Amino acid sequence: MISGEDAEKMAEDPRLLLWRRRPDTASVDLNGRVLVLPLDVSPMGSPYALRESVAATWRALDDEPLDFSGLADRLARLHATDPGAIADDLARVLSGLEELLLVESSPRGEESR
Repeated sequence: MISGEDAEKMAEDPRLLLWRRRPDTASVDLNGRVLVLPLDVSPMGSPYALRESVAATWRALDDEPLDFSGLADRLARLHATDPGAIADDLARVLSGLEELLLVESSPRGEESR
């Protein structure tokens, strides 16, 4: 069981969570950009156009939860770099996508949500 303090720490650090695309989104890859349409409530109420590293992050995610290190490994291989070199940027991208309700996180051990 996760203590309240541990849960709070995980909520603050994206590196400790599992990540996936929200099931209430639809997307299309078009001319190097990814257009994501939230099918439910959205902070902006319109589609989002993701480019460059944000689009690459979206493409690397799936409907099934993936841990941060696995996602960093996928993206690092794609860009021929070290996962540690992209970790801070990836954490910011994931947090931003979560604020827009495009991805969701869950603590480890909740893969079957």
